[in-house]
Amino acid sequence: GRTWSAPVRVSGGAGAAAFMPNVQVRADGTIGVGYYDLRSDTADPATLQADYWLATSTDGLAWIDTPASGPFSLTTAPLASGGLVVGDDQALL
Repeated sequence: GRTWSAPVRVSGGAGAAAFMPNVQVRADGTIGVGYYDLRSDTADPATLQADYWLATSTDGLAWIDTPASGPFSLTTAPLASGGLVVGDDQALL
């Protein structure tokens, strides 16, 4: 935490919105970031397709993106405080 590198994109869907990241670092130093994104969404306004991904890295620079779940329709998520809610207590264990 004494120094910081330049920001690095973790999500593999460069053109898609990514949101709700969860970060975990294993004892061996492997970093995991779970997140949702909209790379499976279509132009159809009746759909809002989301996926859940796990990005892993051993150096914080090169990331491997693995699909964990989805796609699913985010339009079925509950509406709270003006936005769709997919979970309020999430973490990688």
